[in-house]
Amino acid sequence: MDTGQYNEEFVKLLDKHKGMLLYFCMIYTDRSRDGIENLYQEMVYQLLRGYPRFRGRSQIGTWVYRTALNTARQQWRWQRRQPQTVLLDPELCNRLADEGSDPRVSQIYDLIERMHGEEKQIIAMYLADFKTKEIAEILSLTESAVRQRIHRSITKLKMIYETENAQ
Repeated sequence: MDTGQYNEEFVKLLDKHKGMLLYFCMIYTDRSRDGIENLYQEMVYQLLRGYPRFRGRSQIGTWVYRTALNTARQQWRWQRRQPQTVLLDPELCNRLADEGSDPRVSQIYDLIERMHGEEKQIIAMYLADFKTKEIAEILSLTESAVRQRIHRSITKLKMIYETENAQ
């Protein structure tokens, strides 16, 4: 079979089963344009790859159905394992940017950056309004140990601040 005839047969096959492919795209994607196009292209690619090996042991429609379904399921499983992107609220981003432009807030962030490991974690959680009990659970410490470390960290921040501003 020459390449032109092979291509024509494949295009006819796609046209005949396009509805089924699009149906799988709607079921196994988030229904966004990119999601549908990506899955459709992947199904066409898998069909094109497998078409020369199709031996006719089943009906061609059955083979297309199985190939498309397996491709859709594989893509869906792969998507579920990918980290999900969460968009920040634009209002929150603007507010954080405004706060970041305040020299006092920038100075506090600079001071915290100089702290190490657990001190930095504890101060970050404390400033994010975590309760002492929550910090203790997260870091596997007692509440009294957390209170003591918060106090030490704040004292250290004050000491660094005063040392820098005394110069």
